Amino acid sequence: MKSIFHYFKTADGLSIRYCICKPGEADAAGSVVVLCGRSEFIEKYRETIRDLTGRGFCVYMADWRGQGGSDRLLGNPHKGHVESFDDYVSDLAHFMERIVCRDASRPLVIVAHSMGAHITLRYLHVHHQAIDRAVLISPMVDIRLYPVPRVVIRIAARFAAWLGYRESYAAGGGDYVPGAKSFENNRLTGDPDRFFDTTVKLSQNPDLAVGGGTYGWLDAAFRSIDVLAAPGYVERITTPVLIASSADERVVSRKAQKKLCTRLQDCRFVDIMHAKHEILRERDPVRAQFWKAFDGFVGKQNPLILNEHPQSTQSTGVIMEKETNQDYEYEDESPPSLLSDTGGWWQSAPKKPILLGGAGALLLVLLLVVVFSRDGDRPADRQVQLPEYDVMERMQGRFERLEERIEAMEMELTRLPALVHQVESMEAGGDTGKLNQLAARIDRLDENIRKIGEQARGLEDAHKSLARKVDQTQVAAAPEPRRDSSGGTGGGDGRYHEVRKGDTLFSIARNNGISLDELLEKNNLNENSVIQPGDRLVLE
Repeated sequence: MKSIFHYFKTADGLSIRYCICKPGEADAAGSVVVLCGRSEFIEKYRETIRDLTGRGFCVYMADWRGQGGSDRLLGNPHKGHVESFDDYVSDLAHFMERIVCRDASRPLVIVAHSMGAHITLRYLHVHHQAIDRAVLISPMVDIRLYPVPRVVIRIAARFAAWLGYRESYAAGGGDYVPGAKSFENNRLTGDPDRFFDTTVKLSQNPDLAVGGGTYGWLDAAFRSIDVLAAPGYVERITTPVLIASSADERVVSRKAQKKLCTRLQDCRFVDIMHAKHEILRERDPVRAQFWKAFDGFVGKQNPLILNEHPQSTQSTGVIMEKETNQDYEYEDESPPSLLSDTGGWWQSAPKKPILLGGAGALLLVLLLVVVFSRDGDRPADRQVQLPEYDVMERMQGRFERLEERIEAMEMELTRLPALVHQVESMEAGGDTGKLNQLAARIDRLDENIRKIGEQARGLEDAHKSLARKVDQTQVAAAPEPRRDSSGGTGGGDGRYHEVRKGDTLFSIARNNGISLDELLEKNNLNENSVIQPGDRLVLE
C-alpha cells in the first residue's frame, strides 16, 4: 500500500491535510473517499484503509478543518470548533473537485462516519451525480442528548453563542487529557485493543489531539441538522445510499437515521449487531458484519450502473441551502420539542403560563451556560494531567496477556518433535487423511506465532514511545538519588541496576520484578525524579 500526504488550501486560506493510498502496482478497481467523524484523524483509519486497498480500491482521505493534521481555528488547538457546517461542505467540495475527481477511477464511493456522514449528505444534495455509492456509518443525522431534553441543549448553545461564549467549551468539555477516558462504559467501541490504540497514536503525535466541542460547534451542528430535516432537502439526493447503524448506539440518534432512510430515494438500512458508535473500530466479528454489507452494496453482488453517471465532474460550485432556526425533533428518548411550528397543543394552550415558564427556563439555561462555560474553558495548564505511566500500566496488562499467549504457544512448540515423528509414521503407513489434518494444525500454529510476533513488536514500539515521552516530561528539580562511594547511585552491598538510555523508573521496576513504589523508596526518589544514563539504582 502506497501513501502520499499533501495539503491543499481552502477558500479562506486554511491548510487541509489529505492522503492518497493506492492498492499497489495493479490498476485500482475503483476509488473510495473516507470521511471521518468529529475529533478524528487519518492515522486512526489505517486499518480501514488497508481493508479498502486490499479490496483493490484507491483511497482518498482528508482531515477536517480544526482537527487532525489540518489547521486549527482557535488559539487553543484542543477546542473542536467551526463557525458553520457550510465550511465543512465547502472544504469537501474543494477536495472532491480539485483532487479526487481529477484522477479517481470509477466506481467512486464515499465511506463516511458520524459527522463525516452528515457532511456527505449536505454535499450530495448538490453533487449527487458525482458519486456512484455512499456508505454512511453511524451518521450524525441528529445528536442523542438523553437524559437532557434536546430543546434545552439547543437553546443553551444558541444563547451561549449569542452571549459571546461561542469559542468556549460546551458544558462538560475540556482539553484532551491522555488516559483520562477509561475503556469501561465508553460509548465508542467494545474492542479494548482498538480503544487504546487511539491513545497510543495520540501519544506518538500529540498534535493530532482534539478535546471537547465548543458552543459554536454545537450551535452550528444544530443549524445543519435543521437543513437536513427540511422537507424536500434529502429527497433530492439520487445517489444510492447504505446506512450502517450501530445496534448499541449512544452518541447519535438511530430514530433519526431510520427516518432519513425512508426519505432518501434509494437507501438501504442495516443494523450492525453488538456494535457501538465506531463500527470500524469494533471487534472483528462486528466489523465482519459491516464488510459483508459493504461488499454486497458495492461489490460484484450488486454491480454499479456506471453509464448512468458521468466519468468526470464539471465545476459546479458549492450551492448552500440557507440554514434555518426551525427545530426538528428526532431524539430517541426526549419529549416533543416545544419549539415545533407544526401546530398541535400550542394552538389551543393558554399562552401566558407557558411564556412565563419558558422565560424561567431560559434564565436557568443562561445561568448554566455561564457557570459551565467558565469551568469548562479553563486553560490547559490548570487541568489535572494524568501521568503517562498510567497509560503504560494499561499497556503492561496487554503485555502480560500477550506473554500468556506466548507461553501457551511455547507449550505447543515442545510437542513439535512428537508431531514430526507422527508425520513420519503416517507417511510410511500411507495415512493421508490424518497427515493432512496434522499439516493444517502446524500451519495454524505457524500463523498464530506470526500474529503474536507482530502484536509483540507493535506493543514494544508503542511502549518505547511512551517511555521516551515520560523521560522528556519528568521534572528537573527532583531529589537526587543516593550516591555510593564509587559515584554511582544507591548504597550498601545490595543488587544494583545501571541506568541505560531509554530506561524509565517504570520499566526498571517491571523488568526487575519489583513494584514502582519499592524502587522509589529504596532510592529516596519520587515519581517525578530524573534519572540519567550511568546512575546505579538499588534493587534490593
